[in-house]
Formats: sequence, structure tokens, C-alpha cells
Amino acid sequence: AVHEELGPGSDEFFLGSFYRGLAETWIKKLSTMRANLVRFASCQTQWLRLAPLLRGGALPTGPSLTNLQKGDAIFQTLANEMAAAPQTRTCLEDVLGSCGDASNGHRIEQASKYFSEALRFIKADLEDLRRRCVRLLLLEDEELLLLWGSPALSVEQQEVIVSNSLPRLFPGCTKWSFARRGSAGGEKVRRLKSSNSELSRGGTGERRTVR
Repeated sequence: AVHEELGPGSDEFFLGSFYRGLAETWIKKLSTMRANLVRFASCQTQWLRLAPLLRGGALPTGPSLTNLQKGDAIFQTLANEMAAAPQTRTCLEDVLGSCGDASNGHRIEQASKYFSEALRFIKADLEDLRRRCVRLLLLEDEELLLLWGSPALSVEQQEVIVSNSLPRLFPGCTKWSFARRGSAGGEKVRRLKSSNSELSRGGTGERRTVR
């Protein structure tokens, strides 16, 4: 609106040309910032989802990896600039762009494009994985992507992801547990290896099942 009412019974107050121009400039700035913020949030969602694939033990190859690396480089730069901004206003204006400056908006769009392209190629890779291991057909794309990227996450996060995937991969099996880490877990593994050796030699070692 170009005017605002001051209250009941009062005359209407019209903005002069200077204040009207100032208001319109800020409307444009805020509109640009909002558009870039929405794009940044969308880009962040893709980055958080695909970033583990860049740091895991089973990296994608070809165009998948190339696009992931390009998108990751742009997004890391944007995120670092945003984190380094000392004030919210500086962050919004410098990182998310202001009126007449679309460079950051363009960078965000480029990063989002690279991540989308990477995801397209990666999903084709998932189909190849499924052809080599039919059991993976039991997992949706989202679950398989999460499982594929899990080696780059903390051990605790890996265990959660694997625990959630196993019942889908092996229907009917509902109870799973991980071998304990540390000396106790190592001793358990050593006992298992010893037992297997006895069995392979025709010994009478009792067969063990590790859950």
C-alpha cells in the first residue's frame, strides 16, 4: 500500500515520493532475499542428503561425482560466507543478495542444479546396484541412498541406518544387534574365529550364531 491510516477519524497519510521509493526498494530487496533464502534452503536439503556420498567408502563415479563435487564446492563457500557474517543484516544482504545483485542467487541456483544432476545420475547407479544385488530392490531410493552414504557418518548414525534397513532387506527378521566395540567385542570375534577353525578341521566346536 502507498498509504496507511493513522487511526479512526484521522486523515489518510500518503507517502511522499522519497519514502515511497525507499519502501519500494526495500520491498525488492526483501523479495530477492526471500527468493534466495528459499533456494538456499532447498539446496541445503539436497546437500545434507548427498554430502555423505562424497566422504564415504563407496564413492559414486563419473558425472555423479563430478556434479557432487561442483555443487559441494559452491555450497560450502556460501555456507562459510553465511557463517562468517557478523550480523543478520550483513548475512542477508551480502550472502542472500540485495536489489540489483543476483550473483549469490545465481550461485545458489548453480549449486542446486549440480546436486539435482548428481542425484539423477546416482539414481541410475542405484539401479545398477540393484541388478547386482537383487535384495536391494526391497529398499526405496531414499533408503538405499542413505545406506550407501552411511559409511561417512559416525558409528552411531551408521548403526541407526543399518538397523532401520535390515528388517526391510531380510523380512521376518526383527531382532538385530551389533557386536560390541572394544576389547570385549574383539574377544568375541576371536572366539568366533577359533570356533570356525575347529569346525573347518572337523572339530567338535559348538556352532555359534552372532546376532
